[in-house]
Amino acid sequence: MRKKIEKSLHPQQLFVGIFGITMLLGALLLSMPFAHVDGAWHFGMDSLFIATNCVCVTGLDSVGISSEFTPWGIVIITILSEIGGLGIMTIGAAFFYIMGRRLSASSEIMTSRDLGKSNTLGLTGLIRSAVIFALSWELVAAIVFAGLFYFNGHETNLDIAFLNGIFFSIMGFCNAGMSIHSSSLSSYLNDYSVQIVFMVIATIGGLGFVVLKNIASLNLREKNPLKRRRLSLHARVVLIMTTIIIVSTFIMTYLLERNGAFANLTPNGKIFASAFHATVSRNAGFCTIPTNLLSDATLVWTMLIMFIGGAPGSTAGGIKVTTLAVIIATLHSASIDRRETIILKRTISNIVVRDALVILNVYLLTMFLGILLVSICEVGASNITLKDIAFEVVSATTTTGLSTGITTQLTSWSKFWLVLCMFCGRLGPLTIVMTLARRTTQFYNKYPEENLTVG
Repeated sequence: MRKKIEKSLHPQQLFVGIFGITMLLGALLLSMPFAHVDGAWHFGMDSLFIATNCVCVTGLDSVGISSEFTPWGIVIITILSEIGGLGIMTIGAAFFYIMGRRLSASSEIMTSRDLGKSNTLGLTGLIRSAVIFALSWELVAAIVFAGLFYFNGHETNLDIAFLNGIFFSIMGFCNAGMSIHSSSLSSYLNDYSVQIVFMVIATIGGLGFVVLKNIASLNLREKNPLKRRRLSLHARVVLIMTTIIIVSTFIMTYLLERNGAFANLTPNGKIFASAFHATVSRNAGFCTIPTNLLSDATLVWTMLIMFIGGAPGSTAGGIKVTTLAVIIATLHSASIDRRETIILKRTISNIVVRDALVILNVYLLTMFLGILLVSICEVGASNITLKDIAFEVVSATTTTGLSTGITTQLTSWSKFWLVLCMFCGRLGPLTIVMTLARRTTQFYNKYPEENLTVG
């Protein structure tokens, strides 16, 4: 039966099915009495919403997990976020390889796609590296967090400090954005060392496992250039675009908020608040200053960087920085009447350009429909503005997790549409398009070419 199912479905359709089942199982676990403080069953949209948040590593909180869930419920949330961050197929493939079994061809395609790889060559090594990278960084971050929480006076109990360190290390690296504090990370506003750790692990998690492995493979001490290895085009584009986005966001946030939301902070506090917002808010969904205090201009810029997101195969969402690079390069080629798309003296194939345009348009369509549907569901809510709804939908679709504070006030139907936005955003537009496509063995005909006026 398993072979028949795999043969009749696209790998992307199998991936969507597995993802959906994981979300439903997570929702079931979070509905059980042992997960809730009141000890009652909680079947409903909120359980599905929180489970989707975790598996899609988003970070929107519709109930206030710090007061709603027991320690066991927090453990479930943490495990689901780890599964969502590492990737369902990556974790499954790792267990298969540990048991000495080989993945099917369709499973290898799904896993390579989940890791941001265009083919299955070297997949075993990449899976091993991804798991080792993630667990190593999370362990180091958990130890550092525990020490900072304890010695900086945030926790008086070392055991609690370590448990909180594990929670925040996973949430930070996986860009999950969930917090055991009701005000996200506002309690660490003046603790710059904690903020630095968050910025480091969120940035590393947003680079992607392919880039991390490429960087780790460099041998800068080797005198022979042929043996030294070099960064791939993918890694160079990711690093350059990530740097540009973080630096530009830091400058914009500082200029817009130094006399606004950051007015009461010290000069160093303004710099750190701007750096934290530029580094973490574009993909991880944490904040030290409540998002609803930011100016409209900052919110618009934040929606833009959330829309861009991180790198392919990373724990971040958005259209991805490489997609933006391809679109910008294509626009530049069109402006100088050049047929090829060139990036860093390399020609990008037309298939990649087509995929980038598909990703851009499907993301825009998903967000537009999400804003429309949520606006219809909240038509009677006088305290929820279109700005709040737009920000919430963009945050959900890009799996970022920032909010202006309206998540708990939304109706069940609005939360349902946000669940669909998170689901589509985490899977990616290409996966969604391939899932909806029907398999065919027909040969495509070549039709006569004719011009069509556009623009």
